[in-house]
Parts: sequence; structure tokens; C-alpha cells
Amino acid sequence: MINISVKTNTAKARAALKNLEPAILDKVFIALKKDAAQMEREIKKELSIDGKLAARGPRGEKRRKHSSPGEPPFLQTGNLRAAIGYEVTMRGKNTEVEIGAIRGGKEINYARDLELGSSTIAKRPFLMPVITKHLAKLKELFKIEFKAIIPK
Repeated sequence: MINISVKTNTAKARAALKNLEPAILDKVFIALKKDAAQMEREIKKELSIDGKLAARGPRGEKRRKHSSPGEPPFLQTGNLRAAIGYEVTMRGKNTEVEIGAIRGGKEINYARDLELGSSTIAKRPFLMPVITKHLAKLKELFKIEFKAIIPK
């Protein structure tokens, strides 16, 4: 019979792990930043479909056809698409990714209504389908749970 024993200096192992932790956090931060940029591109692509010209309005003006409920909104003016952006921040050991109509400091007040629906607008989600797909990919990559927080 052969006995093998492995001994280690626990203090040295902990010190090595502490030195490794910032490097791991940096890699996660970089991975999430790349993924947020990819999400932004995908969302903007969804918002690039032009609303086809529909019949003329009551005063003869050109009218664009709107998307159907459940579809991403068709491009009308380009303001919503231009406002799509992301921000990745580290707070301690937590990394937060914020994505939505947040760029330029100008609030697109109808973005929330399009995403979540309202009393006058049916849901036309353009953020959550992309985010849900990416959260599943990140869960598989990192083997940890991610959660999306949707503002009410």
C-alpha cells in the first residue's frame, strides 16, 4: 500500500487566491462589457426595420405603418435607436450592466411604454428578448445565475 499525503500552507494558498481575485473580476468585467456592446448592436439592428409607407393620412401626409404588438417597434424617427446604449460599472465585487434608452442624457419617454406596454400602447418588446438570450449565454459561460431587473 502506498500512502500519499499532500500538505499545503493554507495562508499562502489564501494569499495566492486574493492576488488572483482582482484578475478574475477584471476578466468578468471585460467579458460583460463586450457582451453589453453586442447586446446594443443587436437591439439597434432590431430597431432598424423601417415602417413601410402606409396609406396617406387624413390631411394627405405620408404615414408609416407601425409594428404589430409583440414585435419590436419599427423605425420612425431614429430617436429611440440613437438613444440605445449601455453602461458597465463595478461596485465592490459586483458588476452591473445597464442597457436601454440611456445615451445622450435625453430621456426617450416612450421607450418604457413600448417595452412594457401601457394603457395606450401594446407591448413591443425590443430590450428583453435580446437581454434574455444573452443572460442564458452568460449563465452557461460563467455557471452562475444572472438576473435582469426591469424598472416598473
